[in-house]
Amino acid sequence: MTKETDSYKTLNHSNSFRSSNRGALEEIYRRVFPIVRQHILKNSGTMDDAKDIFQEAMSIRWVESNKGRFDEGQNHNLEGFIVQVAKHKWMDLPELHVRILLST
Repeated sequence: MTKETDSYKTLNHSNSFRSSNRGALEEIYRRVFPIVRQHILKNSGTMDDAKDIFQEAMSIRWVESNKGRFDEGQNHNLEGFIVQVAKHKWMDLPELHVRILLST
């Protein structure tokens, strides 16, 4: 196993995420933020929007993890969860609807 593979495994463990394990959080950012950024930029957003939405999605994941929604023994797709939360948060932004109306 490579170091990258070992790091990626930590992404699926709630304790690493909950305890704000620096290595796990950096790996999440490295892997997931580009996906969120691409989605936001393709949908009339800015880099600042992407950063804000990513932070909100990470916060939601952390809160849900602390509530016990993600058990250590289960294999949850952390990456997919964060991306889906970010996409939903982006679609719910009132400013997005104003931008779309102004750009047409």
